[in-house]
Amino acid sequence: MILEAAARHIRQIPDDKLGGKILDRDRTYRELTYHVFRIAEALLDTANGAELTVSYYSDKPPADMQTSEQIACYGDEVLERFSAWWAGYPNKLGNAIVKTYFGQKPLHEVLERSTWHSGQHVRQIVMAMEEFMGVEPENPLTLNDFAGLPMPEKVWD
Repeated sequence: MILEAAARHIRQIPDDKLGGKILDRDRTYRELTYHVFRIAEALLDTANGAELTVSYYSDKPPADMQTSEQIACYGDEVLERFSAWWAGYPNKLGNAIVKTYFGQKPLHEVLERSTWHSGQHVRQIVMAMEEFMGVEPENPLTLNDFAGLPMPEKVWD
C-alpha cells in the first residue's frame, strides 16, 4: 500500500520540481523519491542474505533515473519484486535472523522498520506536494493506513 501510494504520488510531481531541496536538508526531491523504493530494495536484499548497510540509504538515483516517471517505474519494479518475494516467502513470522548495520535482528523487525521508514517519507512527499509544489496528491494515505506502525508524530522533525 505504501509503495503503491509512493509511485502514485511521484507520478504527480512535475519533473522540474525534483531537483529542489527539501527544507533544510541536503537532499533533493529526486533523491527522496528514489530513497523510498531503495528502502524496500534493501529489505529484499537483506531477506535474501545480504547485509543491510547504511550505504543503501544514501544511494543516489542513477543517471538514467531522473524523471518522475522513471523513478515511479523503478518503484513499480521494486513493488513487483517485493510482492513476488512475499508470496513465496515460507516464514511469514519473519523470525529469521538477518545482518544489519544495527546488529543481527529478526527479519520482522527489519520489515517493520522498512515499512514505517518508507511510510514516513511518503508522508513527507505528500506534504511537500501540498505545501511547496502546489500539487494536490491523489488519494493520499491516512492515519488509519499507518495504524499499528511506530510512525513519528510529526511529518518533519
